[in-house]
Amino acid sequence: MIRQNLPRSSPVKLFMIVTSVFCFELLGICWAISVASAVEAVMNLHRAEDDDTQWMTSSQELMDWVQSDLDNIKNSGLRRMYNVWNHVFKKKVSKEENYKYVGEPALEKERFALGVTIPERVVLRISGFEVIEPVDDERLLLRQLATMPVVASLEATPSFLDWKGQTIFTRDTETTEDQKTRRDKKVELHSILVVGVTRRLNYFLIRNSYGKDWVFKIRGADRRWTAKGLGKVLRASSRSSRQSLFTSFSYPKPWVPP
Repeated sequence: MIRQNLPRSSPVKLFMIVTSVFCFELLGICWAISVASAVEAVMNLHRAEDDDTQWMTSSQELMDWVQSDLDNIKNSGLRRMYNVWNHVFKKKVSKEENYKYVGEPALEKERFALGVTIPERVVLRISGFEVIEPVDDERLLLRQLATMPVVASLEATPSFLDWKGQTIFTRDTETTEDQKTRRDKKVELHSILVVGVTRRLNYFLIRNSYGKDWVFKIRGADRRWTAKGLGKVLRASSRSSRQSLFTSFSYPKPWVPP
């Protein structure tokens, strides 16, 4: 589903908060990318009306500094989310232009060890965060999506990871391979940014970061959605079942100056 085919009731700010997307392939850093995306989305939603700044936060910084997750990439999803949100809350996170994305966690870590500093660290902050697990049904998630984008974690099967958004995805659409993967407990824990599209929240817009087909010129300045990547839509599973597709979700609380 591409942009011009989205429902007319789509929020005006929807495409202002879903900006660029990064590719991590099999590196396992979706948690950093999705959290950084949520922070910049909240910044863009709550900025002053006369402020036309398009905030972009640094997922690279989260990849480099949340060391406990880099040491053990198979760390539990809930612990990982607590770690990364806690880092953002306590340390804040840099703007993307001040801490460039390169897609290699060790590279920036080695630079720091050699004494290379990050110039002009312009930071973005949050006032707190919530991590909720498990999600027994989607009603709580839907209530939160009515006010802001959230980071959702799910047990991703092969067809979801490779899905490019031209159709609606639910568990009812899983392939035989998907069902076998889930049955054999070989699903991958994957994190995405979820945005409510229609006012009734019948659909979710997903900002994904999996697979090289999603982006182009990853190391350059132009990291926009490709034709395949724009408008990745997931139907709320509560339309046919109370069981959620998501295992947990989390979201930042916007910073309110004292």
